[in-house]
Amino acid sequence: NVLDLFAGTGALGLEALSRGAKRVVAVDANARAIRCIAENARALDVSDRVIAVRLDLLTDPVKVAGRLTELTELTDRRAPFSLVFVDAPYACFDAVPPLLEHLVAHAVLDVGAVIAVEHAAKTRPSWRVPLAPLANYRYGDTAVTLLQVASRPRT
Repeated sequence: NVLDLFAGTGALGLEALSRGAKRVVAVDANARAIRCIAENARALDVSDRVIAVRLDLLTDPVKVAGRLTELTELTDRRAPFSLVFVDAPYACFDAVPPLLEHLVAHAVLDVGAVIAVEHAAKTRPSWRVPLAPLANYRYGDTAVTLLQVASRPRT
């Protein structure tokens, strides 16, 4: 199961489907983006495997994590998300670490899940959750950091 946060057109999640993903939950705050994702899924005949959700991920991360926990039940609660794409607006990147922290803490992400985070190259993200760095790539002013959920925090 794939979680595409700040999904835009949903291209990353749809590509994951073409490469064997079971289901995709694509989340974006913009209603036009959600319609676009649904249209793209219909055009590719994968509507039954795509859930497009309008949700402002830049609000309170606790509330967002709770809503995303509910969404895992729409996919398969026994199989939390194992791949996550995060492409938040660079100016709002400070909201990403707490969001990921809550997703891990609430078992929305599977242990071993891979998270691809796009951010400004000048940003040096820090993670307070058990996320192990896998790789970091730089493309001009853009960087992509790959992380893996190392364990589930004890509550």
